Amino acid sequence: MNVLSWPAIVALEITAACNNRCPGCSNVYAAARPGQVTPAEQWERWLAEFAPEAVQLRLTGGEPTLHPEFGRIFAAATSYSARVTVFTNGRWRDPAGLVRQVRGRENFSGLLVSLHGARAETHEAFNGVPGSYRETLGNIRRAVEAGIPVALSTVLTRQGWREAAGVVALGKELGAQHVAFNRYIGPPDPTIEPSSAEMEQALGEIEGMIAAGEKIRYGVGVPQCFAANASEGCLAGVAYVSVDPWGSLRPCAHSPTVVGSLARTGFQQAWNGEAMAAWRALMPPECTGCAAYPACHGGCRAVQELPPVMPEYEAPVMAAAFQAPAAAEVVEAAVALDDGAAARFEVVQRAGENRGGNDGDD
Repeated sequence: MNVLSWPAIVALEITAACNNRCPGCSNVYAAARPGQVTPAEQWERWLAEFAPEAVQLRLTGGEPTLHPEFGRIFAAATSYSARVTVFTNGRWRDPAGLVRQVRGRENFSGLLVSLHGARAETHEAFNGVPGSYRETLGNIRRAVEAGIPVALSTVLTRQGWREAAGVVALGKELGAQHVAFNRYIGPPDPTIEPSSAEMEQALGEIEGMIAAGEKIRYGVGVPQCFAANASEGCLAGVAYVSVDPWGSLRPCAHSPTVVGSLARTGFQQAWNGEAMAAWRALMPPECTGCAAYPACHGGCRAVQELPPVMPEYEAPVMAAAFQAPAAAEVVEAAVALDDGAAARFEVVQRAGENRGGNDGDD
């Protein structure tokens, strides 16, 4: 596997706070929702360490707009050349104020808003808040009318898998640029997850709409051995990393594995360390010789490490100590792909900006 020597995409989970109550939330700290908040001043220092080399920054959470200093963090993130996307559930304390805050900001690429069905019943079955569907639609319209690019992120659930076409139609009505469909990622839950047959039918409908030219993307990739589809392999640990609300680094927002700490190990050492290398190696053995591997990348590694019940998240302390490999080993692993900013930019473009995922924005 070719690995960038520095990640092109960094997700900043700036707060654990959320005003939704999704039973299927894949945040590893969702059950506890620790209350401590990292101040904007600290995020500014962390951004200075990795943002100059990034191509895309994703502000997420929790619900990122609930951070008491969201505006300052947003301003800091957009001060770099990386494109900045805000992953949000669309339920804002001050909708007009938020729109003024982000509209027209240089390097701001738009909002990715969670919408989990074409009907209130479906959306609210997933996020657990009565009335939130209407609120979210209203704020999507507000943002679009203000000229802010908006895309939708939809998790395919047992309640909403039949509504893919309805979500696409609703997205067009709202003025969304595209819809990103995602498989459910989290501990097994038959009350949320569609069955294999239901998922296959939903994918068939989505693939048909893609073939017809609809503006659809996949957020979380679906293994080709499950069903032929247009999704791409995950870039977590390859070109993407997540920073949690306390500065711990994880390969992705779905993974409970902590590979380092901005406070204790530094960004580069965590990215090139043994813990991250071990995570990259998580893969069913049958995937290694599969012809679809270049596109699929072996599926979602986070799914392979999730137990039936999500463990208590050890934040903000590192889960285990580790030592980075020698520099020569790192260079050899990365040189095949990392030939500078152009290579990193190309990877981000293939992944698709404003991709979705049920990664903690509700």
